[in-house]
Amino acid sequence: KAYPGCNFGEDNQTMYGDCWTGAKVVFAGHSGMHNDGSIPRPKWGPYEHKHPSQWDAGNLTSEGYRRANSSSSWVGQALVIRLLRAEKQWGHDAFFDYVDRWMYEDDAASRRVLYEHRPSLGDALISDGSSWFHQGQAWEPFVTDLWHLYRTAPGMPPTDGWTRGKAQ
Repeated sequence: KAYPGCNFGEDNQTMYGDCWTGAKVVFAGHSGMHNDGSIPRPKWGPYEHKHPSQWDAGNLTSEGYRRANSSSSWVGQALVIRLLRAEKQWGHDAFFDYVDRWMYEDDAASRRVLYEHRPSLGDALISDGSSWFHQGQAWEPFVTDLWHLYRTAPGMPPTDGWTRGKAQ
C-alpha cells in the first residue's frame, strides 16, 4: 500500500475475470497485469478468458508456466498466509481465490480440451497419473497433505471464492 507502483508476481498473475472453464478468477499470464492495469508484455498477458482454440504462442507459454511453475508453488504460501489470518495485510484476494481454484477445480475435462487444441503442451496433460500438469496438488506432496489437513479447518474462509468472483 505504501508503494502502489511496486508489482509483485503472485498479485500480477492472478485476477478476477471469467475463465473459459467457468471459474471466476484467472491466471493473468506469465507477465500478468500491473497494479495500474497495464500489461507489460501483451503476448504473455491475460488469456484464460479465451478458449484454448484461440490461444497464440504467448498464451501457450503462459499456460505452460501456470502449470509448471506458478500455481503449484503458491499453495504453501497461500495456506500459511491464511493460517496467519493475514489475507487483509496481503491485500489481493484474487491470489487466494486462484489458489483455491488450483486446488479444488476438477481439471480433468479441461485438460482433455487443452490437449485436443494444444497437444504441444504434452501427453502428461491427459495422463491420469500425478503430474505437475494437474490441478489439485502442490509442488511438494507434503504441502498438498498440509493443504488437505488445514485449508478447511474451523475458522478458515470458504473455498469457493473462485466460483463466485470478486465480492461486491
